[in-house]
Amino acid sequence: MNSPRQKSTAPSSAKGPGTVAPSHGLEKIRIREISWMDWRKLAALFQGIFPELTTKEISHYIRHYEDTIAVAEASEGIVGFYQFTPRIGERTAWLNYLGVLPSHHHGGVGSQLLRDFEMRAAQMGFRQAEFDVLQQNQRAIRFYEKHGYARSHPVDNKFRYRKTLTVNVHAAGDPQPARTRPYLARVGRRVLYLMLVGLSLLFANH
Repeated sequence: MNSPRQKSTAPSSAKGPGTVAPSHGLEKIRIREISWMDWRKLAALFQGIFPELTTKEISHYIRHYEDTIAVAEASEGIVGFYQFTPRIGERTAWLNYLGVLPSHHHGGVGSQLLRDFEMRAAQMGFRQAEFDVLQQNQRAIRFYEKHGYARSHPVDNKFRYRKTLTVNVHAAGDPQPARTRPYLARVGRRVLYLMLVGLSLLFANH
């Protein structure tokens, strides 16, 4: 599993999916769930922030985990995102990716995305957030430790990090799976996504 990345170290202040973060020294952004219109831009963003990922891997994450992806939107468009995997049996939200465009590294976008992820996972009933970070990625390590994540144990060339989440008292007692769309709707969305990604790659090569 790839370790999540961060691109900012300012304090967090996002209040949940679909909200606009206040401007107390932070960049004003809107954090929301993705729509089919975001797929092409999100694929390009994935590739730009995580160049080690192949087109196939990016396609897999967007197609299979679209319900657990949120984007940070500024005036000029999408500038960051996160993606997590629900581990219902472990009552854990596993953060796979958190990334921000280099042009927005110092606006607090990464912190706002991380806070939004924590609140969303807690509202779904998960008790902890967890992920691995490459041992040489000192910037990410400082970022996550600043935000209350504790190192548990090494895993190969990575460190495992965990944080207990404050569960919303109004949330269900058991973790809820990511919502699923009707089968035909999901198939249609995936076909459309593949067409958009194919066109994007075609234009990129010309």
